[in-house]
Amino acid sequence: MNSSKQELLSEIKKAGKEVDFKRKKIFLEYDLQSELMERTTSSSFIKECHELHKKFLANCDQLTAECQKWLNLIEILKTIKA
Repeated sequence: MNSSKQELLSEIKKAGKEVDFKRKKIFLEYDLQSELMERTTSSSFIKECHELHKKFLANCDQLTAECQKWLNLIEILKTIKA
């Protein structure tokens, strides 16, 4: 049982690192695309900004769901440990 708890903790730590990497990637991608759009002058600028914002929000929602999944696992682990 102790081994399985250690494996679960290891998986949670690994997932935490993956989520942090994804979060940084999402924000960096959004910043870079926003900066590029600010320099671009085209008739579709507003539509492009809107699409970028929608994609950013969808990525954030997905990341939030992943974080919630791991937080739920941590709560389960605390219950098992108690």
